[in-house]
Amino acid sequence: MRFFYNLLPTILLIAAYFTSTNINQLSPLIRESIDYIPYALITIGVLFGLKFNRSRIFYYLPILGLFYWAHGYYLTGTQNNFSAQAIRYTLYYLLPLNTLIFFLFKERGIYSIHGLARMLIVLIQTGLIFWVVAYQQTWVLDAAIKGIIQKPLPAMQALPPTILLILVAGFILITAKNIFFYKSPIDAGFFGAYAAATFALYFIDDASAFTLYIAAAALILSISIIQDSHHMAYRDELTGLMGRRALNEYMMGLGRSYTIAMLDVDHFKKFNDTHGHDVGDQVLKMVGKQIMEITGGGKAFRYGGEEFTIVFPRKRIEKTVPHLEALREGIAAYELQIRSKGRPKKNSAGKKLRAQKAASKTVSVKISIGVAQRDEKAKTPEDVIKQSDKALYRAKKKGRNCLSK
Repeated sequence: MRFFYNLLPTILLIAAYFTSTNINQLSPLIRESIDYIPYALITIGVLFGLKFNRSRIFYYLPILGLFYWAHGYYLTGTQNNFSAQAIRYTLYYLLPLNTLIFFLFKERGIYSIHGLARMLIVLIQTGLIFWVVAYQQTWVLDAAIKGIIQKPLPAMQALPPTILLILVAGFILITAKNIFFYKSPIDAGFFGAYAAATFALYFIDDASAFTLYIAAAALILSISIIQDSHHMAYRDELTGLMGRRALNEYMMGLGRSYTIAMLDVDHFKKFNDTHGHDVGDQVLKMVGKQIMEITGGGKAFRYGGEEFTIVFPRKRIEKTVPHLEALREGIAAYELQIRSKGRPKKNSAGKKLRAQKAASKTVSVKISIGVAQRDEKAKTPEDVIKQSDKALYRAKKKGRNCLSK
């Protein structure tokens, strides 16, 4: 699924490229209407951001709309006056920087102090651009043109060298964060929007291409909100596993041969009563992570509470038992270190303390497993789940920390 979230922006950028190179083949009516597409998509994206409380996109898209309007008003003719040059370098610097800044922001909601701060970013930039253009602040434009690097790069003369440096540095940062700290489809959406903004700047003197790449950026971000909402609806936030809804849909596509295992954390209520709900969450996260790495072709889901489900498509029960036993033994052998009040919540700092054995207490977690397969007695996935639930109950009665068929 994450691959699809990253693939879609690429498809849209390719579509924008081929449309821009073949735009003369379109009818005059379509060519004229293309100029309004970015405004429509930006409006849709803002409404999506408002509906789903996604402040990064809600506040970023108006900036994108402002830049698109400024490009159309000042740069689509043959103007070479101060205002046109000022808007050109405003786009060069602020379009990639805004995309990067809003990508790096955390999602804090629209109606919050953080949302107010992001609105101020939009208003301050609007005021500064007006001040530079209306009052002919030549020293600002001179500094922007001069930049950090004066010598042009032969292979990329379409962009000033300082701007190219900013674009490359931003691309490295946004790519690294998507690879190592990916959190949601919106992160992938900002990656696509950044790429679209880069292409738009490269073709800044081609009005049609600029329009199409801005439209692509707005469309990518709008779609990313829908993807993110779908992601949240189907994935369990605590464990990272797919949830009950995803399980129900997955079971619709199972064939005639499959095995389903139900897993339950032993004495989970005792963990909560003894150590508190925070430790209970730690337990579920750890178990969820272990289950996610199940071998043998199993697909893991959080069923609800402390219960988990693993589905083995096209597998008979005897082929799944070794993998389930290995999972059970691996969880039982894992020593979970309880977060003390003075222990940092960040994973990196926590790992250092674990290496130094600085945590105050460790607990072991055990699970019981019930497993059943499709057969003449259980012909539907719902029937197989009922059978595996009965097997789970037998595992509990046998003393827990075991597997029952």
